[in-house]
Amino acid sequence: KKMFLVKEENSEDNQMNSPLR
Repeated sequence: KKMFLVKEENSEDNQMNSPLR
């Protein structure tokens, strides 16, 4: 999903989008 892709594109956004971080 986008949450996994955003990880490589937006590190800062990933923290808020991905609960795994």
